[in-house]
Amino acid sequence: NCFKEHEIICITNEAGQDEDGRWFPASKGTFQTVTWWLENYFGPQPHDSDMFRGKPQGAYCRINPIKPDDYSGRDDSVAIHRFVLVEFDTRPKEEQFAIFKQSNLPIGAVIDSGGKSLHAWVRVDAKDENEWRLRRQAVFDYLSDYEPDEMTKNPSRWSRLGGVYRGEKEQRIVALNIGAESWDDWVSY
Repeated sequence: NCFKEHEIICITNEAGQDEDGRWFPASKGTFQTVTWWLENYFGPQPHDSDMFRGKPQGAYCRINPIKPDDYSGRDDSVAIHRFVLVEFDTRPKEEQFAIFKQSNLPIGAVIDSGGKSLHAWVRVDAKDENEWRLRRQAVFDYLSDYEPDEMTKNPSRWSRLGGVYRGEKEQRIVALNIGAESWDDWVSY
């Protein structure tokens, strides 16, 4: 839904913990095509689905496709500036989802983090990083009354990966394709 089969995406379940017990990605991740990920771990007949099962840290996915042969994980490694990540850590999940729905933002996916927040992948389809930053700011300005998490300020941002367990809780896909059909439709709205 969010990536094309040939696009390179980055996923990891290598994680560390801070002093408060919160997990964070602890590697640059593994960079492979969507097809490779489906064949090896997440498709109908994966070669090794156990790598992402029963892990207390869950798994992470970068929100935008990565350039071939640039596996730095830096913002300048992003090939397509398609999504902006929005989350709210200070509101109940039901309220977060209601905010996403009523905003009419073009959201490709809403993922339950398996913790206290939902992650919305807002489709901005920017031509480059500069336009991405302008569109990100427009989204955050629009949602400013709800105080979105300001830490999601970069195009190579990690999000939780849907369909993977984070300990006993599933990082699950809550919704796909909600709101306006495109960035331009949302701006018109």
